[in-house]
Amino acid sequence: MKGKQVIPTAKRWEFDELMEYLQSRWDEGFSPKPVKFDHRPVIGTYMVLPGTRRFCVMIYVNAKGVVLITYPTDEEFAIRLIDDIPGKSTLAGIAALSRCFDREKDRKGPAEEMLLKYTEYVRSLLEEDG
Repeated sequence: MKGKQVIPTAKRWEFDELMEYLQSRWDEGFSPKPVKFDHRPVIGTYMVLPGTRRFCVMIYVNAKGVVLITYPTDEEFAIRLIDDIPGKSTLAGIAALSRCFDREKDRKGPAEEMLLKYTEYVRSLLEEDG
């Protein structure tokens, strides 16, 4: 499914536990660390990562494991994250490329590519401890 990736985990993570775990291992040369997003209690509590100007990547936990989704960046908070991506990282190039596309092509192209890169990275962090 486009826009959503699930990393199955044997461990049942609590949100704050996962956030602390990821932040303690995150390489800020890859991207800024995940930031807690709970400005909209209706949709829950997520970690937010920079994506493109139109989409961010959100992380949350559920019974199946760790879930990453693309989400529209209608919050100034999420849009500012994109400016924090290190200029020489692979992610910065993808974010810059997204400006050339309309919203739908961004969602299916650069935003999806960001989601896949974050999923691969989070999976590698979760596998570090088995």
